[in-house]
Amino acid sequence: MRKEILSIILIGLLILNLVISYSIYNLQKRTLDIISNITVQVKTEEDMFRELLEYKQPTIDDYDPKFNENEKIVIFEYTDYQCPFCSRHNLNVFPLIKERYIDRGLINYVYKDFPLDRIHPYARMIASYLNCAYKIYGIEKYSVLKVKVFRNQSALKENAEEFLRKIILDENLDYDKISKCANSTEAKTDIENDLSEITEYNFMGTPSFLIMFDSKLVTKNKYKKLKYIKSRIEALGVRFDLGKTYDGRYLMIMFSGALPYEVFSSILDTILERSAAPS
Repeated sequence: MRKEILSIILIGLLILNLVISYSIYNLQKRTLDIISNITVQVKTEEDMFRELLEYKQPTIDDYDPKFNENEKIVIFEYTDYQCPFCSRHNLNVFPLIKERYIDRGLINYVYKDFPLDRIHPYARMIASYLNCAYKIYGIEKYSVLKVKVFRNQSALKENAEEFLRKIILDENLDYDKISKCANSTEAKTDIENDLSEITEYNFMGTPSFLIMFDSKLVTKNKYKKLKYIKSRIEALGVRFDLGKTYDGRYLMIMFSGALPYEVFSSILDTILERSAAPS
């Protein structure tokens, strides 16, 4: 009887050992399969973006007006405050981008400077004043001044400094404080830094845009859609570049011109994987 019981126990232990061994084997196999799939996915993504040229990532400092802290999707606008096309974009297209994407926290938006000194002699000065207004008083006051400048570009030709003084005082801001900041070496250096980025991205006119977004957001299907959008825009004679940062963390779309809102929404909705931006 004892021998029979011992035999049953031994058989049970043997079966248990076999079950455990099989389970461990299955777990190891599944783990290896997962690791293999991840490796293939990473390799596929690396191969997918390998064709893209590499660029320096744009910087954001205290003089660059920005709307929030979102780092996953950022639109950089390189603007000239005397440029009529910049005015058209900011008065007609930007409000839609702000309402449907920025205010909902989906993207960030940053202003950089691209003063065309030869044809717009006051653009650099205006940029310094508005950047300093942002640095001292924040994005809301900057936004108010920006709209007043773009709506009254003709007044800038007559006496730009006096016009700036008037709109700054109308907002109950300290003109002397802003003026001192605008004439500082630091504020002027900021604009020179923006201009060096323009050279990096080969921008030729204003406004110019760089849309930077986390590469992890982009699937193979999204990438195909972005390349299709690129081909459609290039067919209209617009230079439209796709690139990536040196570390590969971000992809970048670069183009110049006051393009319709639909161009921005098609790009953003593709990255965000939305069929259309809600109205």
